[in-house]
Amino acid sequence: MEISPKIVCNVIKAEKMACEMGNPAWLEIDLDALTHNVSVIRKNGPKGAIMCGVVKGDGYGHGSVAIASHLLNLNFERLAVATTDEGIFIRNALGEEFKHVPMHLLGPSHPVELKVCRKYNFIPTICTDIAADTWAELN
Repeated sequence: MEISPKIVCNVIKAEKMACEMGNPAWLEIDLDALTHNVSVIRKNGPKGAIMCGVVKGDGYGHGSVAIASHLLNLNFERLAVATTDEGIFIRNALGEEFKHVPMHLLGPSHPVELKVCRKYNFIPTICTDIAADTWAELN
């Protein structure tokens, strides 16, 4: 089953809101252009390269679940987020079909978070000896 990303952009509303905030700027994601760019990278990049989609910060404000869904439907092998909370949110929203997809945590993982990393198939960033020892015990 292919997930259909639902990205709705109301430019007038976005422009009005941006102007009210004192910053008349916004960004729209063109999923067709993203799809094209990925195909160019896959065609010209190293054969067998693993693609990892970074969807931290709500997909940089563009809807982490919609962007993650689109990237996974383009056969990205991995995702990356900043925190365990972001990872859990995306993992739950994507459902069972993408439960197996490895997800990197880009921020440092505290030892108390490592059980959560194991449960949700996250790949933690280990920065301390204590975290390394804890992770080794869990594996």
